[in-house]
Amino acid sequence: GCKLNDPEPAYYISATIDNKSWKYEGNNYFASSSGSYSKIFIVAVYPDDNTALTFTTSTPLRSAPATLNIDYGEYYIGLPNSYYVSSGTCNVTKFDGRTVEGTFSFDAVSSGSGGAIRVKDGKFRLMYD
Repeated sequence: GCKLNDPEPAYYISATIDNKSWKYEGNNYFASSSGSYSKIFIVAVYPDDNTALTFTTSTPLRSAPATLNIDYGEYYIGLPNSYYVSSGTCNVTKFDGRTVEGTFSFDAVSSGSGGAIRVKDGKFRLMYD
């Protein structure tokens, strides 16, 4: 069971999506640089239900701490219910070239219905490539 002093897993990503908890632990998630700009690109595919969470920052990650705008992202739960980022931020708290850690939140709009959801309280510790 979960105890108050349980250590965080080595790698994870979690968020509250549309008021529901979403979390994955393990190394199927990663963050990487994109081209020469060293933007953060996070790809997260939850294997149990095939949902996916991705986002890219609009500004380079040079060091931590840093607050970066999210310029693209998606919460995928199967067509036509994908939600695309309209605005958001990623706060990087630790970065050592191999691991990146921080928080994120964004608003997203459905590609099908036009409805909006909020992704909040996002946290991650991911391998950085």
